[in-house]
Amino acid sequence: MALNTAPHILLRSSWQMANIGDMAHAPGSIRLLRETDPDLRITLWARRISDDEGELLQSWFPGLDIVLGDLDADGVASTVELEAAIAAADALVHGSGRLWAGEPDVVRWADRTGKPYGFMGITVDPLSPDQATNLTDMAALVAALGADDMPERRHELLREARFVRCRDSVSADHLARHGLADELTGFGPDAVFAFQHEDAAGADVLADELDLPSEGFVCVIPRLRWSPYHHMLGTPIGHTERLKDAVNAVYRELEVPVLIETINRVVREHGRTVLLAPEMTYAPQLSAEIAALLDDDVASSVRVMDRFWGPATAMSTYARAAAVVSMECHSPILATRVGTPSVYLRQPTDTIKGQMWADLGLGDRVHELETPDPASVADQVSGFLVEQENHRSLVHKHAAAAEDLLRRQTAEGLPALLS
Repeated sequence: MALNTAPHILLRSSWQMANIGDMAHAPGSIRLLRETDPDLRITLWARRISDDEGELLQSWFPGLDIVLGDLDADGVASTVELEAAIAAADALVHGSGRLWAGEPDVVRWADRTGKPYGFMGITVDPLSPDQATNLTDMAALVAALGADDMPERRHELLREARFVRCRDSVSADHLARHGLADELTGFGPDAVFAFQHEDAAGADVLADELDLPSEGFVCVIPRLRWSPYHHMLGTPIGHTERLKDAVNAVYRELEVPVLIETINRVVREHGRTVLLAPEMTYAPQLSAEIAALLDDDVASSVRVMDRFWGPATAMSTYARAAAVVSMECHSPILATRVGTPSVYLRQPTDTIKGQMWADLGLGDRVHELETPDPASVADQVSGFLVEQENHRSLVHKHAAAAEDLLRRQTAEGLPALLS
């Protein structure tokens, strides 16, 4: 590290712009790093980021630099900006997400520079996408793999990291079975639990457009079993993509009724308005298709977003909601951040990251859609509406505990990274 200069972190994050969870990872991580060391210089090495999103991040975090580009197999940067950032940075942090999101980049960083690196809130999933099932069985399968399945280079990469925080205990246990466990390696929450930015003005505009009540409505976030990236990005469609389309078509017939049962109960028994909202860019169309299936007496109380939004607008909207019912994993985190009770309807094709809810003491809010039980979901949401203050108090407690843990772990990890 150069003398008389602030330490410089290169943060590999911002994996995509199609998902508000991924969009919230980077600002959560930056906030944790900046609050730990206000003098820290951070360069965000983004995989995908729009000009608008980049400008928003820089307004939230003055002095933040953002670079794009890739490293080839020899560690050569594809852009001048990335080359300069790699040369200047003292250390690299892989932000929250699946390990494979940036694993090759960290390998190339380590091989090229020899500088330190760490992992913040990752999932190390040896099953997906080959095995799809419930969290209990996934944990058992990971355990049954034993200590002989991790690639040698991955083991070396994780062993040499200054810290490795896994956002779910299944990943942390997987590492422990491979001899990778110490005071700086283990469970650590997803960085979205540190996202703090709200967009009240954007939520106001949305409420006016859709005639939403000022508070007390219920947000419902749908999802397909496989995110249809081939349609979203216009990439070639082969057997794998056609199979994913088939899986989505078949299982939505089994899973959408869970949402419809909850919507019916929320409207008919509690007289509440429902907002069908997206976590991913393809979801507005799916929401409209679900709304078309509702009976007329219910449909009149349902609002459908016709466009994508950002995490700040989403979090402000969730703050005004009475409950969030989500087939995606990160909207419940944003809701938890603002004290709104939520349920996560987990599909078997999702990764083991869903274990984080049990790790944080909220495992009863996860409903496995492998064996859908519409009545139990609707009952829990109904309970949220009847005992609103009690549930809000509980959620605030768990959110504060997750954020405190993230702060402590960042304060422990940063000195190790920069020593």
